[in-house]
Amino acid sequence: MFTSRNGAPQNLQTPPRWNPFLSALIVCISLPAASPVISRALASTLPRRPRSEKRPIPDEQKDDKYFERRKRNNLAAKKSRDARKAREDEIALRACFLEKENAVLRAQVNTLREEAHSLRQMLVHKRHSEWGKT
Repeated sequence: MFTSRNGAPQNLQTPPRWNPFLSALIVCISLPAASPVISRALASTLPRRPRSEKRPIPDEQKDDKYFERRKRNNLAAKKSRDARKAREDEIALRACFLEKENAVLRAQVNTLREEAHSLRQMLVHKRHSEWGKT
């Protein structure tokens, strides 16, 4: 058990949360994977911070405290990589879902435009036929 920033006990392995975009995954499963494309696009837009030079630690300074820090840093790095990958995957799913939704909405717009055009034609035809009767 670890404590979070607010002091509450926290287990390292948390149960998976329900992802609202899981349905988008099901919808997008038939599409080719766009995640690498989106990931590259995101990576190219984010500025990179320059890394400092590595300074080798002499063996005589490598004690239990050093190895514990290395272990914690490795875990933190893995957690950060996993979180970044999860964010990228979520963005890719959301993009896929929004593309599908956009296609559905465009189809609905076209249907409604055709219906409006048809109703206008019926109205014009009705007015024209009534005008001829009077």
